[in-house]
Amino acid sequence: MMTIDDKNPVIIKSVRAIVVPDHKPWLSLPAAWLQESDESLPRIISFGQKSSAYTLRKHRGGKERIVISSALQEALLLPLERPLTLYETPRSLHIGPYIGLLTIGDAVHLKRLARTWIRERVLEEGTLYATVDARSVDWETLTVLGTIFDAKTPTAELIPRRLPLPDMLLNKIPSRRWEHRLEQSGFFDRLYELSTARLLNPYYFKKWDIYQRLMIDPRLRMHIPETIRKPSEGDLHRMLHIYGALYLKPEDGYKGKGIYFLQKKGPHLRVSYRTGRQTITETFKSVRLFLNTHLPPEKIKYYVAQQAVKLMQFDARPFDFRAHLVKDGMRTWQMMGLVAKVAGERSITTHLFAGGVALPAKEALQKQAIFDPEALLRLIDDRVRRIAYHLESTYRHPLIELGIDLGFDREGRLYIFEVNAKPGYAVFEAVPALNKKKSAVKRALLSYLTTLAWEAWTYPDSGTNDAAPRDGRNDTAPRDEREVREDDINPSGTNGASPHHSQKDA
Repeated sequence: MMTIDDKNPVIIKSVRAIVVPDHKPWLSLPAAWLQESDESLPRIISFGQKSSAYTLRKHRGGKERIVISSALQEALLLPLERPLTLYETPRSLHIGPYIGLLTIGDAVHLKRLARTWIRERVLEEGTLYATVDARSVDWETLTVLGTIFDAKTPTAELIPRRLPLPDMLLNKIPSRRWEHRLEQSGFFDRLYELSTARLLNPYYFKKWDIYQRLMIDPRLRMHIPETIRKPSEGDLHRMLHIYGALYLKPEDGYKGKGIYFLQKKGPHLRVSYRTGRQTITETFKSVRLFLNTHLPPEKIKYYVAQQAVKLMQFDARPFDFRAHLVKDGMRTWQMMGLVAKVAGERSITTHLFAGGVALPAKEALQKQAIFDPEALLRLIDDRVRRIAYHLESTYRHPLIELGIDLGFDREGRLYIFEVNAKPGYAVFEAVPALNKKKSAVKRALLSYLTTLAWEAWTYPDSGTNDAAPRDGRNDTAPRDEREVREDDINPSGTNGASPHHSQKDA
C-alpha cells in the first residue's frame, strides 16, 4: 500500500465502499495506493470488535472508493451508509474510528440520544457514531443493537442495526439503578476484558469515594468541607456544635433528592427537606428523635454528613457554581461553562428543579463589593482543572467529562461540594448565553474519543486505560508554582481550610 512504520500510520479518509457478491473475503483497493510488490500490507482488517482475514486485490477505479466482497462485509457487519476511513498500522487495517454512546432504552430512546448527540457530526469525515443498548450485547459474537444515521438520505435518517461492539464507548447510561444492574450482571468486567475496547466515564461517582480522593491533594484538601460517612448521633452533635448547621446527603444521591438540612435552634433541632418541589420544615427536641423518625440505622449508613457553608448571596439568596469540564482532542481539560445557581425561595439547595435560578457566574459575583470578581473566577478555573487532572490520575479508567459544584463563603473562602461524572446540561439551557456551548461540549468529547481510538490502534501495547500522556507527564495540568492563591483575593488572608476535617469511616 504505502510505506508505513510505528510513527507514521497511514490514514485514508472519506472513501466509499462498493459491495460485490462473493462468498470469499477480499478487499480491492485502488491500484494507485499500492506498490508493485507490497508484501508488508496487513491481511487482517477490523471494524470495532470484529476482524477478518482477507485477500488483497486492486482495481483501476478512482481513489475515492474501495470494493469489498459481500462475505467480508458480512463478517465485519460493516454499514455502508456513509464514507469510511481506513487506518493502516503494521498489524492491521482498521475501518473507523467507530464510537458508541452506551445507554439503556428502547428504540425511541436510542434515536433521541442519537439526534441530540451525533446528528451534527453525521457527515463528518472518518468517524462512525452509533447509540448502542447495553442490554443487547451478544458476548459470543461481540455484537450489539445500535442506531446509526444514513448519510445517503437527504434528512440523515436513523437506522437500527446489529453492529460490532465499538472501539470506544461513552457511558450515557441514564440512571444509577441501571448501571448497578449492569455491574451486578458482570457487564463491565466482561467489557474491560476486551483488550481493544475502552469505556469512558465508566460509572457514577460516590460522594465518599470522591471525598477520599480529593483529600489526597493538599491544595484541594483545604477547600473541602468536613464530611463524615455513616455519621453517628455523636458525630451530628459535634458538627452542629461547631458549624451550627449541616447537610445529610445520600452517598449515591442525585439532583438533590433525599437531602436533609439540619440547623441548631437553641435547645431544638430544625430539619428541612424537599418533597417534590415543596420544602418541608420540622422541629425536633433531639437529634436522636430526628434519626428515629427519618434516618434509622438501616438508612443513615447510606448517608454522609457534610458541614454547611454560609454561601455568598445574590439578592439575599445563597448561590454556588456548577463548572462543566470536558477533555478535548488535545488531551486538555477545558472548562466549557461556569454558571451561578441561586437558591429558590425557602429551598435548602441551589438545584434548578427545586426553584433555583441560573445566572452567568460573573453577573452573580459582581453583586458583592468585597472581593474582585475576576480574581474569584481565576481561582475557580485553576481549582476545577486541578480537580480534573487529580481525579483522572487516581482512576483506572479515563475520565472525559465532569460537573463540579463549588462556592464561596461570605469571607471569600472557596469550598468544593461535589463532583459528578455525568453532569446534565440544564445549566447551559437556563442561561441563553451558554446554551450554544452544548454543541461545543459534545464536539470536544467526541473528538477526544476519536483521538483515543487512533492511539489505541497505533500503540496497541500501551494499555487500554491510560488516561495520561504516554510519557507519564501532563504538561497541561496546573503547576503549584503558578497556581492562583486564595490570599490574592481574600483580605483576611485565610486559606479556606476547615480545622476540623475528619476522615472517619464508621
